[in-house]
Amino acid sequence: MSNNNNNNNINNDLTLKQNYIKEHIIDKNYNKTKFFDFCMQKKLQNNSNNNNNNFGDLNSWSMNELIQTINEFTSIEDSNRQKQATKNNLLLQTQEKTNNLNFNTSLSNYLINNQNNSLNSNNLNTNNIEIPCKLFPKTILSNQNLTISIQNPIPIDNGYFFSSYILYEINTVIQNFNNENNNKIFKVQRRYSDFIWLRKSLSQHFPRFFIPPIPGKKIGSRRFELDFVEKRMKKLNKFLNKLIENEYFKSSESLLSFLTVQDRTQFEYKMKEISSYFPSNFVEEQRTFSGKVLISNLDSINEQYHINIHNYFQIQNDIFNRLNENLKDFYSYTKQACVALEDAQKDFDLLHLLSNKVKISNEIVKCYYNLSTFFKNYKRIIFNQNELIKFHIKDFFKNINKEGECFNEIINSRDELRDKFIEDRKTLKAKKEKLILKDINQWEIEDINNVDKIMLLRNRDYAMQKMCSIETKNLDNLAKMVGYANKCNLDELKKMIKRYNKEYIEDLKSFSDEFYGNLNDLLNVWSNFGSFVDEIKEEMKKKKDKKNEKKEDKNKNNDNNVDNNIVINNNNNNENNNDDNNNNNEINTEIIDENNQKENNNNNNENNNNNKENLSEENEKLDNE
Repeated sequence: MSNNNNNNNINNDLTLKQNYIKEHIIDKNYNKTKFFDFCMQKKLQNNSNNNNNNFGDLNSWSMNELIQTINEFTSIEDSNRQKQATKNNLLLQTQEKTNNLNFNTSLSNYLINNQNNSLNSNNLNTNNIEIPCKLFPKTILSNQNLTISIQNPIPIDNGYFFSSYILYEINTVIQNFNNENNNKIFKVQRRYSDFIWLRKSLSQHFPRFFIPPIPGKKIGSRRFELDFVEKRMKKLNKFLNKLIENEYFKSSESLLSFLTVQDRTQFEYKMKEISSYFPSNFVEEQRTFSGKVLISNLDSINEQYHINIHNYFQIQNDIFNRLNENLKDFYSYTKQACVALEDAQKDFDLLHLLSNKVKISNEIVKCYYNLSTFFKNYKRIIFNQNELIKFHIKDFFKNINKEGECFNEIINSRDELRDKFIEDRKTLKAKKEKLILKDINQWEIEDINNVDKIMLLRNRDYAMQKMCSIETKNLDNLAKMVGYANKCNLDELKKMIKRYNKEYIEDLKSFSDEFYGNLNDLLNVWSNFGSFVDEIKEEMKKKKDKKNEKKEDKNKNNDNNVDNNIVINNNNNNENNNDDNNNNNEINTEIIDENNQKENNNNNNENNNNNKENLSEENEKLDNE
């Protein structure tokens, strides 16, 4: 009877303990595995001399002991939950700020909105870890002063069944080879596909380094046009000269074979051989000139910095695409303006020919000629301005955008490593959580006989570190590779910013100089046209003055002629008057003579009469007498 009572009491105690655990642990969503491990560690601490390891049996626990252990566990877990909640809130706020970025806004707004949380390379002076690695082998190009030039493009026609291509002659000069005064020269011929192979090979062997872009592939007959070939040749030359700024690229087998192997068959063999090599994924297997690599910590600052850089290039890409669309409209308008100016020039050329043929006034002929020259020069300047903006604005920023896309390649490569690390860590942790509930011999520990088993049972963190040894080592290496990628990305970004600063300044100076030259040309065109107008005005004024002078001279001559005529007329009149006077005098003389004669006659008559009268009187007297 007493045994039955004892069994009932034990069952009641066991049920009570189970209910208490359910109420305070399970129902409140505490981690059962953690609670079990905590109870085991507690028992081991309190019973270090007891060889009985059957601590998982609730019958070995008193109720008071269980209650005390549960209170300690829940107190610790509540504190950890509070800390985790605070950390999660901070991460959530950071993620919300990242997700709320409006990629359609301008870059300046983005920077202003994030200036208080901005991260730059100076904030990333975290504690770097130095790890020994392999030495990078050097080649004849290593530490040499190289000059690379591309020239003499040769079109190769492979007939109907094979594609045609362009061969470029590449001259590589090693100045003062081996510290001697003589130069070593390599001449090779490469086609466009060889450049593609070179970039792909360098990306394969140096996945953590920024590799500049090459010009895009063109399809159709335009790729053989001289203008296109010249532009592509310049871009390929720029690509090679950027590569040799990196000592690791200069020392690579890929670039060495590309620049020095002359025989085509041998070069194709080297391409296959080099392409079959893949670099190791272990940090210790990396190759550097110093024999060591630096890795940066996987902290939130590095993570946020990579997010900011990725967002920067994303926004930059959006802005450049919008800029490209706006410039397309600008080029279309200027092209239409050039066509209109060219048509105006042709019209004035035709008018010039016609006026010259018809022999219209020289002023009109000159006007048509100068107007034709004006529109011709005006069109040339607008075309040059268009090409200038196209080269310095569109092509320059298009190239920068391509470089940003290339830089995103190494950022994305690093993000893939990080994502793989997070996924593998999560998978391994879940696996260890299951294994820790199993027998210690199933924990996949290397050299388990040399490991302190009691320490494994007492210390959960120690056990988790030792468990799944091979997978844990691989995960540790993956973490190192992510840290190595962080450090490489930061170094490459600093180099890119330094190069950008130099290229920006050089390009802006070149742009301002050429733009100023075009403005001077435009001023000269207007000045020449203004001078021509002044010249025409002066000529017309001179002609007008000359005409006025002639008119005045003519008027003067006319006046003189009139005066002379008047004098002549007067003289003639005088002569006529004189003649008339003479005639009158003659007439008068004649009249006088006639009158005198008449008077004489009259006198004679009177005398005769008197005589007669006297005779008559005498006769009368005589008669009377």
